[in-house]
Amino acid sequence: MTSLNHVTQHLSNLFQKASKARNKNWQVREASVLNLPYPDDAFDLVISNDVVQHLPTDGGDARGINEMARVLAPRGALLLRTNSRLGMWQKSDAKDVDYQRYLRTEIVQKLEAAGLTVTRATYANFLGSLQESAGRLFRKPAHGRHHHHGAEGATPRSVYEGLQLRDTAKRHPVANRILLGLLQGEAKYLDRPGRSLPFGHTILAVAHKRG
Repeated sequence: MTSLNHVTQHLSNLFQKASKARNKNWQVREASVLNLPYPDDAFDLVISNDVVQHLPTDGGDARGINEMARVLAPRGALLLRTNSRLGMWQKSDAKDVDYQRYLRTEIVQKLEAAGLTVTRATYANFLGSLQESAGRLFRKPAHGRHHHHGAEGATPRSVYEGLQLRDTAKRHPVANRILLGLLQGEAKYLDRPGRSLPFGHTILAVAHKRG
């Protein structure tokens, strides 16, 4: 198993986890998805977790997906998770230099353009996204004040809003259990073949390389 990242903080966390893991074959490496340091057909499974939306918006997402397809072995699988713009109440062409959101059809098109066959694509986090979307209608968006990865001198972002984490588990344990139950129910629903959700702030897709 190999984990890649190019952000110092994330790399440090990965190294700590790998050092404590039972799997001694877990390798951690600094690298960019835009130029993966591996030969063609190197992996049977590639997982991209919240990566493509942070790539340069001048075509970086397509280059990154092409690289993932390149290192994927024939009949191998790519599991991709990214952000959806459904219910974000923003224009379809809204983007920063290194951040954007997608529709499910757009992700499917990008995967197919890389020569992959999409076997599953769905939105996710349905109920939580409905609540967030409703809230956005009544509060002023906090645009223009976030800086991607804390880069010094970076241009303020108009679309990227930062990673807003709330310690719900400790501060609101009952609400946390309810939210967890909703997500577990959604996961159980999506576990059945052919099922998908029509709305959500997350997009999940599974694609295979022809072989």
